[in-house]
Amino acid sequence: MNFQGFSRNVLSCLLPAAFVLSNKTVLTLHGFRFPSVFLSWQLLVAITAIALISRPSISLTDITSTIPDALLFVVVIYTGSRSLGTLPLPLFLGGEFLALHCVECYLLFRRTNLRSNLHIFNGVIIFILLCVLSTDHPPDQLGFLAVHCTAYGVQWYLARTTTIPLSETISSYVNSTIILILFGMLSGEVTRAAVFDYSHTHFKLNLLLSGILSAGCTLTEEKEKKEYVSRCVAIRVALTLVIGYGFDYVGSAVECLIASFFVFLLFLDCYFSRAASDPIAAEVV
Repeated sequence: MNFQGFSRNVLSCLLPAAFVLSNKTVLTLHGFRFPSVFLSWQLLVAITAIALISRPSISLTDITSTIPDALLFVVVIYTGSRSLGTLPLPLFLGGEFLALHCVECYLLFRRTNLRSNLHIFNGVIIFILLCVLSTDHPPDQLGFLAVHCTAYGVQWYLARTTTIPLSETISSYVNSTIILILFGMLSGEVTRAAVFDYSHTHFKLNLLLSGILSAGCTLTEEKEKKEYVSRCVAIRVALTLVIGYGFDYVGSAVECLIASFFVFLLFLDCYFSRAASDPIAAEVV
């Protein structure tokens, strides 16, 4: 048994699930609706962790060349925070997975020139489920989710098809932090966050935990994007929804039922993802 690979897969399941739930707690339960401040804190912790562990050398060229990547990253995380803070977990996670699913289907087709009909069927069913879940939510919240999922898909595609040095990743995070701070100052989020009540111990612990988990996810996600394992994504989503149900983050009974069916589709997709990786099996699938 490859213990190192097993440990990495376990971390790639547990860390993002805990990260999403921690963010959901800060944004929803504690009402800290200042994404630019919240995300700047997480990025600073992640940058510090990577700098201490990897000690990358960063040049001025890295800083300037990663500004477009930083802008895309800011769009992903800012709209993600806005939608995560107001929407139930099944809708948020379903939208992210649909974006990832479309990218992986395209990459599979481009690599093998074969089309998996069941992959397409699962994507259509998930899209229909998301439409059902979105009926009771205002258009502005759904708009943030749509922008987030689109940008998330573009970011995932770039990560899967290009090699980004660690120095450029750090530079992108630095640029993203600067952009978020400037946006927070111009939008007034920094001023409103300054008068927020930080006295609750539970809130401070969740804020600290979110920063630590942000660093942990950053250190593991680059390897995951290069070696995509669909079952890890399915287990991660299932864990997040199950634990989120205990915190009442999943929503109504109908949303819980749809979330259960959604998880079933994820694991079904895992099975056929393994089959589709074999050209002979893909012709059957």
